[in-house]
Amino acid sequence: MACALETQELIREAWAAQFREPSSIDALARTILRAAVVGSEDEGWGHVHRSFAFRFAQDMERAMEQVAKAEAIFAALKSTAGLATIRDVRVRQLCSAGDETGARALLEENLKIAPRERDAWQRLYSWYGAFAVADRFSKPNDALRALHRAASVAREIDDPAVMANTLSMLGGKHAESNNFKLALQICKEAFRLAKPLRPQQTWQVAALNLLATLNGINDAPAACELADELTAVDESIFPTIREQSNILYAVAYLISGNLGAAQRALDLSCTVVDQRNHITEWTAAQIEVLVARGDFESAHSLSTRWMNDRGDTAQFVSPADALRIYRASARVCESMGDFEAALAHERAASRYHDSTLGQAATSDRIALEIEFDLDRERAARDDADRKRAESEAERARLDELNHKLDAALQTRTRFLAAASHDLRQPAHALALYAAALEHETSRPALVDLSKRMRATVGSLSNMFDGLLELARLDAGAVQPQPDVFDLQELLSRLCSEYGDRLSRPGLLLKFRRRSSDVFLQSDATLVERILRNLISNAVKYAGNGNILIAIRMRGDGVAIEVRDSGPGISTSEQRHVFDEFFRAASADDRRDGLGLGLSIVERFTRLLGMEISLCSAPGRGSTFSLIVPGAMLGARPLVTVDAGLQRAALESRHIAVIDDDSDARESMALLLRQWGHVCVTGASAAALQTESEQQRFSPDALICDFQLDGRTALDDIAALRRSFGNALPVVVISGSHDAQAAVEARFSDVAFLSKPVRPLRLKSWISSLSSDA
Repeated sequence: MACALETQELIREAWAAQFREPSSIDALARTILRAAVVGSEDEGWGHVHRSFAFRFAQDMERAMEQVAKAEAIFAALKSTAGLATIRDVRVRQLCSAGDETGARALLEENLKIAPRERDAWQRLYSWYGAFAVADRFSKPNDALRALHRAASVAREIDDPAVMANTLSMLGGKHAESNNFKLALQICKEAFRLAKPLRPQQTWQVAALNLLATLNGINDAPAACELADELTAVDESIFPTIREQSNILYAVAYLISGNLGAAQRALDLSCTVVDQRNHITEWTAAQIEVLVARGDFESAHSLSTRWMNDRGDTAQFVSPADALRIYRASARVCESMGDFEAALAHERAASRYHDSTLGQAATSDRIALEIEFDLDRERAARDDADRKRAESEAERARLDELNHKLDAALQTRTRFLAAASHDLRQPAHALALYAAALEHETSRPALVDLSKRMRATVGSLSNMFDGLLELARLDAGAVQPQPDVFDLQELLSRLCSEYGDRLSRPGLLLKFRRRSSDVFLQSDATLVERILRNLISNAVKYAGNGNILIAIRMRGDGVAIEVRDSGPGISTSEQRHVFDEFFRAASADDRRDGLGLGLSIVERFTRLLGMEISLCSAPGRGSTFSLIVPGAMLGARPLVTVDAGLQRAALESRHIAVIDDDSDARESMALLLRQWGHVCVTGASAAALQTESEQQRFSPDALICDFQLDGRTALDDIAALRRSFGNALPVVVISGSHDAQAAVEARFSDVAFLSKPVRPLRLKSWISSLSSDA
């Protein structure tokens, strides 16, 4: 089966065959049908061209069968172009049946279709149909307009045969209107284009229309030469036009003085068709031949018979042919001494002469009007093309800028992730050593130093958390995992945690509980991160004042308010407070962070379908409100609480630690031992298993770094669970922005902590382990 492009080329060849070799259309149409997909638009066009082939062979019944098949396919596909061409076929059918109203209605329907909806071949076929209707129902001005439009479309196609055929028809119609100057120009161009196609039908049509023009301007030598050339191939000319072609030969020979050849051509024109359609043209030529021979009696008899039969139907007679008949009749009557009749014929000739002049002027005017319209349409198309090109260029420029922006964003994301991870490793070890130092010493100076170290590491941790979350958000790695959780329990836990860390005298953190339960259906982890940022921000700026956290009803939802008595935020700064890397004027201590916390809050809030608002004024503190819609409020889940989850944090456990960084590994082990736990460490699962076998050690829990010597720890975790049981509790520690997603994709029950780990969070995780862990 041919590809679509090959089939389209076959369809174009079938259109072109109408102007070159109509007998080849059927073979091309069959090839199209074999190549086309069943039910496709290409199959529909195959049937259309088979209908053209049958029409050319005068088999109208089979032609209409093919039209019906094509119409069914185009209707099923809702093909605008295909159905328009079916209407064009119907136009010709109605035209032949004499139904002018029906034919024009279909033409009007097709004219409503935008040119871009149909290709040039299809539009040319439409204009040919419009010409056929105008010509059939004696609307010469409409016929000229249709042919001028067709000529414009033919130039789009840029096929010599198509242009020759269309231009020759246009020139011939101008010649019929006695506009011989324009007709000669057009017909000469058509004949030049058609010369390589001799003696095909297109050349014959071009030659005949040029001959009619040469006859009209009485160019005897050129007309006689062309008539001789056409006479030599006359038998191959399409039968329906041989009657008219021989009349044209006769006129050419007549103006050249070859009366014998003229008479032979006139005699032949009467015998080549069963029904004569050009009696007026033949009568005009025959009378002129008889007058030239001096046979006035025969000329008078013929003219009288014509006038009696057709003289009263002037609207159906070519004014130019009638002019020739009346002028010749005047000469006949004058030569026979009937001067009164001669004068009457001269008067009639004068009327027809005026009519021919009017026709010529109208033809010129229509040509100018059409040319003006076409120029205007071309200008509009050029302007549209220019604007489209500018739009495409601008779109390409924006696409390139977006590509560069995406690349820069990816570079930034990778940099933030890498920087966050690499910087977290030493900070992680430092935090653990500081906690161990505080546990080991009782000297006030060292205790204070240890607390300052932990505070500094905490600031670093906040910065790393911001960088990590920003990288994950930019990478699209944060996807909400909704579940039902107790909002008041979460806020109570956070207030307790931050309350224990308050270091400034007079600073008070209070949570105002509601009397009724508040459960949310959302991602508890992301909500906790939002609230941690808001509470941390309040602690940072509250000074020696108060911080109040409350849950208030807001419509059918709730608003979680975090209110501080800090310096407040100016109106100008409030517009930027949720921007990345924005730091308020009051944040004069660089340890306050990078200005990412509230930006991350805003992005998490949008991700969860919530809202964040700020109410603040200088000197009056700030209130951040996390607004939760009513649809996210849930009921208390039905769960059974395991008493083992309430075991004290100080219960001694056997904890395994895997980290390929020796400082991080040893600092973690030191801190765990100070808390009363038994530890075994290793740089990998294999090393840990070896150490465990030697010490007869069976772990209750595993603390594992995510990145181990160029690989992830996922396989190490799986190996240790195979050795120590699938229920082994595990927490993974990492500074990588994609580590948590990777862990959750592999294990559903593994916890995650970001580096540098805050000792309190680690202690909370250990205390949450079940008694049989």
